Amino acid sequence: MTEPHEFPWNPLTPAETAALFAGWDRFWCIAGGWSIDLNATTQSRAHEDVDVLVLRRDLDALHAQLPGWELWVAWFWEEKLHPWLAGESIPERAHDIWCREEGTDRWRFQFMVMDHDEDHWIFRRDGS
Repeated sequence: MTEPHEFPWNPLTPAETAALFAGWDRFWCIAGGWSIDLNATTQSRAHEDVDVLVLRRDLDALHAQLPGWELWVAWFWEEKLHPWLAGESIPERAHDIWCREEGTDRWRFQFMVMDHDEDHWIFRRDGS
């Protein structure tokens, strides 16, 4: 049996990803390799996925923003993905959420969850 983390990627483009967040009044941005290429206005390499950075305080709003999407939380300490349903909390040590359209087996983009306080983002590998 194929595990969900083994399903293939068919990533959205950054523009398609941005369209999903039209009208969303919370912070988000394209992160990872695409953020560099978008800033440089040229694509430097092929990208296996699209990373979207969101703040942990805004996680409760993601399901409402993405009807028709499945969200799966990556538990790196188990090397597994777990379905994340609306209203459920995710472990504080979880920082990645993989997304695909309902009923498909192709991952389309990934959330990178950023911890924060009122004034700063907090790097998860060094909170100082």
